[in-house]
Amino acid sequence: MIIQLNENVLFEKTDTDSYFIDLNSGKYVYNNASSTAIIEQLLESSDIEEVIDDLLKIYIVDRDELKQDILEMIEELQRISLICESGE
Repeated sequence: MIIQLNENVLFEKTDTDSYFIDLNSGKYVYNNASSTAIIEQLLESSDIEEVIDDLLKIYIVDRDELKQDILEMIEELQRISLICESGE
């Protein structure tokens, strides 16, 4: 699964947090530090298991819980049209 930003969406990072900015609507979505780490990994890697492995080096969390959280995040970001799977 290759994740990319939708057209007209920016991903801007601050020191630890980040924002999605929809240039069409002017709306933005704030991401805390852990969400930012997940999003950065998803945008860099097409292998969700690799993303999970990398994040488990940073966070002490159950693997299955992390995977579920990531899948829910992907679903929500797709639902609000901030990201898509490559080729959509």
